[in-house]
Amino acid sequence: MEGRGRRQGGKDKKGLRRERRRGGG
Repeated sequence: MEGRGRRQGGKDKKGLRRERRRGGG
């Protein structure tokens, strides 16, 4: 589910959290 969250960005809670931690989105 990493790729999915990263692609959606703010649509997935897990994805958004990961992007915020990495500093990409």
